[in-house]
Amino acid sequence: MGLTLLYVQEPTRDRGTFHYRRRVSSELKPFIGKGEIKASLGRTREEALRKYPAVHAAAEKALARAQREHDKAQRRASGLETVTKLERYHELMEEIAALGLDDPDHASIVAETIAARYPEDEETGDPLIDDEEDTIRIAAIQGRPLPPPQATLSDAKKLYVSERLHGNELEYRKKLLRVERIIAAAEEALSPAVPALADWTRDHAKQVRDHYIKAKGLKPSSVKRELNTLKGIWSLWIKEKEPALRNPFAGLELPKSVEAESEARHPLPEAVEIAVSEAIEAGANDDIKLIWRLLRGTGCRIAEITGLRVQDVDVSSELPHLKIVAHEGRRLKTKSSAREVPLIGDAKAAAEEAIELATGSPLFARYAGKHGPTTASATLMKWIRLKTADKKLVVHSLRHSMSDRLVMAEVSTVDRNAILGHLNAGVGEATYGGRLAKLKALTKAMEKVWQGD
Repeated sequence: MGLTLLYVQEPTRDRGTFHYRRRVSSELKPFIGKGEIKASLGRTREEALRKYPAVHAAAEKALARAQREHDKAQRRASGLETVTKLERYHELMEEIAALGLDDPDHASIVAETIAARYPEDEETGDPLIDDEEDTIRIAAIQGRPLPPPQATLSDAKKLYVSERLHGNELEYRKKLLRVERIIAAAEEALSPAVPALADWTRDHAKQVRDHYIKAKGLKPSSVKRELNTLKGIWSLWIKEKEPALRNPFAGLELPKSVEAESEARHPLPEAVEIAVSEAIEAGANDDIKLIWRLLRGTGCRIAEITGLRVQDVDVSSELPHLKIVAHEGRRLKTKSSAREVPLIGDAKAAAEEAIELATGSPLFARYAGKHGPTTASATLMKWIRLKTADKKLVVHSLRHSMSDRLVMAEVSTVDRNAILGHLNAGVGEATYGGRLAKLKALTKAMEKVWQGD
């Protein structure tokens, strides 16, 4: 009975030993250095069984390492990955260690062979080595390794990419390009002297922040988002590599003058709102028409509408309303976002039409996925831009319009916040006397808004 182990050949008349033989693929051959991995397992079955686990594990390890090197080479060739000085230093150290130069005489011969490629100084006779990598090699071979280069922002970026970026090829590349863009902007801000990580100060971080604000012209919210990514890149490097470093982006705030700059979106002027509504009604798809009407009639956030399920819409009870709740397909922005929003007038009619058109649990299947809110918002923005070029007028402006309507209808601050999903600090169910009492009060408030509409 044969030995049932992978890659094992039993003894033959010509060969009296068990052998481990494993072919190496052509793409990995350059990284293994040969086309086959071979090892003797001994003459007896017992000896072969005893040696096999270690031999097989070593082969698996060698092939896995070769695969990593192959993948790295592919990424470098495609431009998706470049080698930092610190990375190359460690690669050279691994190459020297793999040579197994335990014998001082052997090590001396290898070092002299490398040095012989270079001309000698006429006065000292020392080789004039002008290649940085060969300098590192010779020093390591001679047992006096040079200190590694200081880590840079590129090293921190690569660690972040390897540990934090996931997803399919398209998602990964999109995330990678964003990180690359952020790092490029930081380096541009500090050019021509981008410091090593150990030399960064708070002033360097502020210089990057100010570059985003002045040179890039980003909105404060966008600047914060980019800086948060930089802070995350630093935090991971500190956690994994250099705990003694301080994160220069930790707690970094925008200048007061920038923070004070209003980023609030303006409410849609009545004329613009009417013009956009008419354009959407005349040319948009059914889902976009209904989403727009629900946004206008409730003041909800777009993700709260696109994430609705059929069971979240109550149009048949005495108090028609939307149930804004977190579920598997949609998270909520804040705890106070979970609420019931009354449906009055056209909003109720839109909800009824949406239920009739729904083909499953999502109310708007086309916009129910992870990127649904973004897609719906982009589509609606195209219709808005047909009627206004004002950058302060966007889809979110409908929430500001609703807020203004609530104020003009003299709805209390508590009720306004409850409808819009803002935090009502210190206000509990006791304020209303229970869920139905609360919904009834909010329905009356919404009726004030839409009376005569």
